[in-house]
Amino acid sequence: MQRITKLFLWMMKARYTISVKHFPKLDPEYNYFILPNHIAYLDPVLLWAMFYPERKLRPVATSRFAENFFLRWLFRWIGTISIVEMAREKKGLAPREEKLNSAMEALQEALAQGDSVLLYPSGQLAGQGFESLGGKRAAYQTVQGLGKKTRVLLVRTRGLWGSIWSNAWTGETPSLVGGIVKGLFYLLANGFVFSPRRKVELEFCDMTEEVKQASKEGLEVFNQTLEAFYNEKGEEKVKYIPHFFYYNDVEGKVLPAHVRNSIEDLQAVNGYEGFEFAEEVVATVCAELRRIRDLSQQAEITLESNLILDLYLDSLDMAEIKNFILTRYAGASNTPLLELKTVADLVAMAMGKTANEKSDFPPCEWRLENKEYGEPQKEFDEDMTILELFRKQWKADPNATQSYDVMYGMQKRKDIVLKAFLISDYLKAIPGKQIGIMLPAVGSMNVLLLAVYLAEKVPVMMNWTHPQSAFAHCVKFSKTKKILTSKAFFNKLNIERLKEYEFIFLEDLLKKIPLYRKLKALAKSWVFPLPPQSSEDPAVVLYTSGSEALPKAVPLTHKNLISNLIGALSIMHIKQDERFFCYLPPFHSFGFTVNTVFPLVAGFRSVSTPDPNDSLTVAQLIAHSKPTLLATTPTFLRNLLNVAKSEQLASLRYVITGGEKCSESLFERFRQAVPYGVILEGYGITECSPIIAINPIEKQKAQSVGIAVGNGELCILDLSTQEVLKQNQEGMIYYCGPNVFSGYPDQSIESPFWEQDGKVWYRTGDLGYRDKDGYLYITGRKKRFLKLGGEMISLPFLEGLLLEQRGNSEEANLALEGKEHEHGIEITLFVVDLKISLKEVNSYLRAKGVSNLIQVNHIKKIGAIPLLGTGKIDYKVLKGMIDGH
Repeated sequence: MQRITKLFLWMMKARYTISVKHFPKLDPEYNYFILPNHIAYLDPVLLWAMFYPERKLRPVATSRFAENFFLRWLFRWIGTISIVEMAREKKGLAPREEKLNSAMEALQEALAQGDSVLLYPSGQLAGQGFESLGGKRAAYQTVQGLGKKTRVLLVRTRGLWGSIWSNAWTGETPSLVGGIVKGLFYLLANGFVFSPRRKVELEFCDMTEEVKQASKEGLEVFNQTLEAFYNEKGEEKVKYIPHFFYYNDVEGKVLPAHVRNSIEDLQAVNGYEGFEFAEEVVATVCAELRRIRDLSQQAEITLESNLILDLYLDSLDMAEIKNFILTRYAGASNTPLLELKTVADLVAMAMGKTANEKSDFPPCEWRLENKEYGEPQKEFDEDMTILELFRKQWKADPNATQSYDVMYGMQKRKDIVLKAFLISDYLKAIPGKQIGIMLPAVGSMNVLLLAVYLAEKVPVMMNWTHPQSAFAHCVKFSKTKKILTSKAFFNKLNIERLKEYEFIFLEDLLKKIPLYRKLKALAKSWVFPLPPQSSEDPAVVLYTSGSEALPKAVPLTHKNLISNLIGALSIMHIKQDERFFCYLPPFHSFGFTVNTVFPLVAGFRSVSTPDPNDSLTVAQLIAHSKPTLLATTPTFLRNLLNVAKSEQLASLRYVITGGEKCSESLFERFRQAVPYGVILEGYGITECSPIIAINPIEKQKAQSVGIAVGNGELCILDLSTQEVLKQNQEGMIYYCGPNVFSGYPDQSIESPFWEQDGKVWYRTGDLGYRDKDGYLYITGRKKRFLKLGGEMISLPFLEGLLLEQRGNSEEANLALEGKEHEHGIEITLFVVDLKISLKEVNSYLRAKGVSNLIQVNHIKKIGAIPLLGTGKIDYKVLKGMIDGH
């Protein structure tokens, strides 16, 4: 590497005359934190080469460069610390914060362990011949935590303003790879030694004490201290130097009218003549800006205030205010960060009056794959396995598109089959019958599931949202030796407790597959041989959510799952050309059966995205991919409607909901947002694969979860006498059907079955009743009832009344939990934003006909209603709060 560095410096000297002033004598007792101004892309390379080999600098670079396809090997070799580039990140605020915090921790850790680090405080190329840091705070935050053995070197670079490596050349950010190619061409064209020279000056100054003192006086003073050094010699005039000794290619060249990152560019504002800004929106946006910048209520913020020059926002602040607006205002435009310059731009964005940024999703262009598309979906044989049914779809059209996601784009059936065979050989060698899978809703889930079946294993779906005790219980009980996952997903989770388990990363696995195995997999993918399997074999082990106790293992056979889907098809008018939007995690029984298995066996095309909580991305991806079906929970649907525009959801024909009660207000909101769409509310339980009932298209009933699917049967039993109840009488719900599992492997769990007249019925644990048409109505969980004076008090019923009162407002974020004691019962209302007194709550319940004996005793404000990974409210956590756990 030392020889390469010397060669590089020799090549630089062929074009540049480099003058170095006050280069320090490097003390082996210290490491160095180097903070230069950033005029051109060339200066970090020069600095790195000057310090090497005496000191190996670790540069901090944006992910755009650190992960560049052509150069990432070099950046990794020199120990580059990659930091997310905010303007290019569009997937929601939380991932941005996680990535930025991770990079800052890596930077501080590198300095703490004695590495020397090169950081550009501006984080971007200068837009003029001087440095302007604005509200950039990476250097400021790092200096505040520096140890005594770290010296701070400031570097002033002059002479590169006007080079092809600067914004002054075209007015836009130059291409790094393109610049390298051009530079080599110019050297060759000049015979290396005859190139016209550009004078470059590098001046160093150890300002450790001054910079540390400035960091104690706040961000503004700190950045002004750095700017004073960088700009001490005034603004550098642009200078264009010919690239050929025999030809002046820059004659008459002037600075472009608009230069990226320039002060003038930041000050160039959009005109809003005649536009009326809503006072409420202005006040809300200004209040949020004051909160972000920790300003007093008296601090003046006007529509003309510049976000960077006046309010000192940095890139993370910009991302936060944008995310706030998109979340708060459903009609807001998704404006690119670089176009948001003033408070007026933010308000206009909130009111939907600015341009939307272009989608960064891969192309998604559906086509009619064969002549049968558009016709009603044909039923399939419940005595076949998932693998056999998918093979039928593959055989009918191997080139048909099966799935789409933002990582892999569109995947054909033949591609999925090839990848599945590639992985299956490796999985066969893993001891044990069961193998864990921990993945969100992504296209590669199809590949893994098929690979596990080809390897004659049983997938155990692992729920990463489980607490430590629950996750450990699932791993131990299922005797899972290995867990398959994605390294990118695992690193993004960054959950410390998961690191004690043995994971297999798909990215690493695919890299290690030898050529002969690849050829073997290719040959198999042409014929798709099937291993011996029966429809009675287990197809998956799922775990219950654990909302009220430790998760229970639930093995489901191929027949359980397929018969359940056949039953759903008997009620729903689903066509062959439907496109499923899949975002429920596969550890969710609904997510596994409907989002993962259904598209594979029925030939539907699926669109996947991994995070159902990222409603902004979900809305954008629905608009981009135009799915017709969405399976979701009411919580996730409510969050989606909070941020989505009607036109984004226009392609949806049916939304299938389950997991919790869908309120009338949510039905109404969906009707307003998607007039031609229909919510089909259903009811399901993991042990029943999971669908028990669903509302048919022909006739839906308010508050009902529909009729039993397929060959399934429902009955209601009296809680005390176990007698079968007639219509409209409330009792315990029992279900019988081919989709019911055979029992819990854990023998310590009480059997949930009841036998009558030769039939085996599953006790659901839910209370409800049926009307004269057989429609089922859920009144609540037995475990969510309190007993008072011999009467059963339904917490879900009371909770539903309070939710109904709040309607569509954000204050509808509430939950009820209670406990029994020797003197009666206590009920606690948990709220987030709701401002209400106990008197108001109980008066409203009285007005709704609730008995005077029943009242809410406490109101507890919490930061957020706890949710399980399935989107249901985690009542176990709320129970712990009132029990004092």
